[in-house]
Amino acid sequence: MYNLSTSTDVTFFFSLSMEQATEKKKSSPPAEDSAKLRNLKRYARTCGMHLKYVDIFADCKSMSQKERMLDKLIRDRTGLEGKKIISIAQSFFFCQRSEQRLYMLSGDN
Repeated sequence: MYNLSTSTDVTFFFSLSMEQATEKKKSSPPAEDSAKLRNLKRYARTCGMHLKYVDIFADCKSMSQKERMLDKLIRDRTGLEGKKIISIAQSFFFCQRSEQRLYMLSGDN
């Protein structure tokens, strides 16, 4: 095995094991978003939703869980159903914006 008769050998032995230990502790970089998740994020942004994805995906461990979570959140907040198309998101955003403007201009508030 190892001959630990001198102090330099001991230092080398321990420094080598520390380097190996730090290599194992380094975490891998976060995985890239899937194409579906990128499209859902784009769709949410087009609808006018400002989201903190770190908070939303805190409990999600897999990419499919993130996709389902964001899809459910979009459906709950917008009320839109069916296939997600950017043109539908744009029309939703403009309708919502025009309603806000009308509310601000009305004398009720």
